[in-house]
Amino acid sequence: MVSPAVELSVVVPVYGCAACLDELHARITATLEPRGSTYEIILVDDASRDDAAGVLTQMSAGDPRVVVVSLPLNRGQHAAIAEGLARAKGRWAAVMDCDLQDPPELLPRMLLLADHGADIVVGRRGAHSQVWWRRLATSAFGVLVRHRHGGSLVGTHSVFSVVSRRAVDSYLRRDERMVMYLPVLDALGLPIASVDYDRASRAAGQSAYGALGLARRAARVLVTRRVRRPGL
Repeated sequence: MVSPAVELSVVVPVYGCAACLDELHARITATLEPRGSTYEIILVDDASRDDAAGVLTQMSAGDPRVVVVSLPLNRGQHAAIAEGLARAKGRWAAVMDCDLQDPPELLPRMLLLADHGADIVVGRRGAHSQVWWRRLATSAFGVLVRHRHGGSLVGTHSVFSVVSRRAVDSYLRRDERMVMYLPVLDALGLPIASVDYDRASRAAGQSAYGALGLARRAARVLVTRRVRRPGL
């Protein structure tokens, strides 16, 4: 439910990033406070095996804008995003990774695009943001998703995004939201814009999307029912 007191909800799935959570919070705060609008930071602890729970407890005690969601079992990035968006109160919501590869400093630019008519603004990684084998694997995964579910927000696009309240509410009504974030957004039929950026080096943790992780994601994509698109 939208709250008139919250302009932006920042949703961050948290797994294996305890070492950089304080910096993430500091950079989000430094970016959003000068705007003068209200915001909340929703940090979804996806049963992280490091000390993320302790860090998040201290963080929420020191900043009332921090909302901590603790999942009892690890359910994966996309399920954690869905859980965070279900609790978002803002007129807009942003989604970003916890490892500082997605720069919080880009949020004002993404919000500006959103204010100019895009319900969905998605970050698009630069060509040199990934090592060669991951680029190939990501490209192959994108081909699989497009073949199975259609749409274009796969491959170089990341979950780093800003979405309107209308998009959030529509997304939360979709059964496929727990498995696939971008394909579901793409299928909503709302105006989409992209922002190009170069991902920074990972500040903490390891990617869940190595070769084995991508293979598991591909298997889930194949068994998930086809995403419903407008007019179908």
